[in-house]
Order: sequence, then structure tokens, then C-alpha cells
Amino acid sequence: MLFLGIILGAINYLMLNPFFGVSIPEDLQMINDLFTTLKLKRVGDFIVNTMKNTYNFSPLNDDKIVMEKEKLVLVKK
Repeated sequence: MLFLGIILGAINYLMLNPFFGVSIPEDLQMINDLFTTLKLKRVGDFIVNTMKNTYNFSPLNDDKIVMEKEKLVLVKK
């Protein structure tokens, strides 16, 4: 039960990082590359897209993360 709590807490922390502007495109690209290497590309794409959308919808972040030529880029407003 403790293990499940740790996993859920880590996922929650991972998804909330972009909301407060902690994650940057290089972090998301690294997570995507990790899951691609582990042959879990769909899981990596889901996590990265969720984190990217969280970052972009946050009122605390003035910038946006967009995908350009298979690479995530931070666009200044």
C-alpha cells in the first residue's frame, strides 16, 4: 500500500511541476527520450503531452511550450 502511495504521489508531483513553471522543454524532451528508449513511446507521449498542456494552461506561465520538428521549444510571449 505504501508503494502505491509513493507511485501516485510521484505521478501527482510530476504532473504539477509544469503548472508552477518548474519544468522546461528540455525536461520534457528527456522524459520522452527515456520512454522511447524503454520501448514505451505511447506512455512517454501521454506523459509529455499532459505536462505540456499543464504548462501551457497555467496562468502562472507567460511562455508556451510547442512542438517544432520533433522537438519541444519554449516560445516567449
